[in-house]
Amino acid sequence: MNNSHQSEYVGNASEPFTLYIAGRSMLVVQSPRLIDQIVGDSETFSFDPFIYDWYKGLVNVSDEAQNLLWKSAAQGYQSLKPNPKGKALVHHGLELLHTQLLRNSQMETVFHAAVDEMKRLAQWESFCQTGVLREADGVKVVSLYKWCRDIVIHAQVNAFFGPYINEMEPDLASVWDNWSLNSWILSYGFPSFLTAGATVPREKMIKLVRKWMQVPKNERRGGTAFVKELEAEMEHAGLSQDDSARVLVIILSS
Repeated sequence: MNNSHQSEYVGNASEPFTLYIAGRSMLVVQSPRLIDQIVGDSETFSFDPFIYDWYKGLVNVSDEAQNLLWKSAAQGYQSLKPNPKGKALVHHGLELLHTQLLRNSQMETVFHAAVDEMKRLAQWESFCQTGVLREADGVKVVSLYKWCRDIVIHAQVNAFFGPYINEMEPDLASVWDNWSLNSWILSYGFPSFLTAGATVPREKMIKLVRKWMQVPKNERRGGTAFVKELEAEMEHAGLSQDDSARVLVIILSS
């Protein structure tokens, strides 16, 4: 709906409002400023049903883990990091992420780690072999898509997890790319025989993250404080390594 037609029907509202369409209430915003307002006001605007379905439908978090993720302090959840509002782990974890990414000093650390890795991988001698189609006599024929894919995904994973996970799976960028391209399939509830394009790379990613979590923490180099803090919070809350790996995959893929 363009702006003129929109104004005819709903006017120029300065605050978010709802429309009831096809049996469902839909939140409508007409300004980028209101998006920040909505994201910052989780008590008024709840995305909990969407998040719950996301965790269950996309990465198949177990029912037991869902109960632990949504248990508030009043229901017995005790966090390791300060949690003055007594939020459930699912919200507390998101708060840890926002703390990491919205504070300039911590965001700069993540940014520089990613940029440094991108610069390294863009060097001739550091090309990922998954992007090189042919090589002979000092000439490399490279898939532009795969070259860019390898640089961006390796840099992202390196910034959040540290370099060790890339070393564990040389084809990580390809697996992650297949998962990112096909994960939408799971949002539509298709039968399982139609979803292998998403579930196969998803389970490979989860298996890899689970294997990474089994490595002693003092042997993992780099990575962000957020990943370490969330991993510790999930372990403290009683989530299995498999469910914790699923949560990390969905958060870091979004």
